[in-house]
Amino acid sequence: MSNLEYAVIVDSESEVLEIRRALADVGAQDIELAEFQGLGGSIEDWILVGSSAIFSIRTILWAIYPYVEATRIKSIKVGDIEIVRPRGKDVTKILEMYSENDAGEDITDN
Repeated sequence: MSNLEYAVIVDSESEVLEIRRALADVGAQDIELAEFQGLGGSIEDWILVGSSAIFSIRTILWAIYPYVEATRIKSIKVGDIEIVRPRGKDVTKILEMYSENDAGEDITDN
């Protein structure tokens, strides 16, 4: 079974910790955190990186969807797809790509 890597970038430590807890609540494991520093040495962004079996990537995306809707995520990367300043409809499209069926359900209906 192959794994798919994902990354989420936010601008505060508290938000990245909150998102890591949300992902842990849905069973995500081996989540790594790192900070990016600007030229002056101040912390600019936080990145959360992990990998998941392809069949469970939908669960990961569901867990971060509320943070996307609240515009708290600067960037999201799933496999080869990267979206800067993602919106709910962007995550919906990714979810459709990894849907178990061809119906491509709209996550806003849940």
